[in-house]
Amino acid sequence: MAGRRREVVLLGAWFLIAPPLPEGKRPEPHAPVSSWTRVRSFDTAMHCEETRLASGAAARAVKDLGAAELADMSRCLHADRLRAMGALLAVTRPANVFRVAPTAYDAMIREAADRNELEYALVKAVIRAESDFDHLAISPKGARGLMQLMPATAAEHLVRNVFLPRENIEAGCRHLRELLDRYGFDVERAVAAYNAGARRVDEWGGVPPIPETREYLERVLRYRVAYLRDGARSGPGARPRPGGS
Repeated sequence: MAGRRREVVLLGAWFLIAPPLPEGKRPEPHAPVSSWTRVRSFDTAMHCEETRLASGAAARAVKDLGAAELADMSRCLHADRLRAMGALLAVTRPANVFRVAPTAYDAMIREAADRNELEYALVKAVIRAESDFDHLAISPKGARGLMQLMPATAAEHLVRNVFLPRENIEAGCRHLRELLDRYGFDVERAVAAYNAGARRVDEWGGVPPIPETREYLERVLRYRVAYLRDGARSGPGARPRPGGS
């Protein structure tokens, strides 16, 4: 928790020293805003962060795990903007390189992967490609949460709150396992179906020639290799057939 507070403080420090707008000029939607608004946003972000930490601590004190999880995963738009602005200062990486790092969801991912006899690295790679570990992500098509479940898929797996990480990951793992079973553990076809739908994969008899799906599949496989190299342990049911990835 202390690390998250420091993150907001450091990014906020940069946000506060960004050059103010000329007097009388209106800010662009994504441009640094006036000095007064920057200060207000930073103070609000710090207040939200402190409130979130206090709520989580209070929930854990009374062993209310659901409330603690909601507090830990809650979002503040002001803090998000500080993080986004700070990210602009990061060193640009090649398109095929990304940082392998622990996430707040790793334990949940591993537990759900093990329950569904899936490879931990594959599940984490799908989440990375689907939402970049943003549990509140919503796609233009309506897919939601960490594993970007469509409403019909969430309903099929009896998900009550699609934005709760544990529920979303569990349902996403069950859906991914169903696809792997359907395609004889052909990882490429299963991952393509996760993105484009099983109907399209069946129609084409393999990965459909949809640029978005092919790019998505390439990213998932690349992330999976990186997580495997990082030491991600495989589940017992995660062995793709020869010829798969």
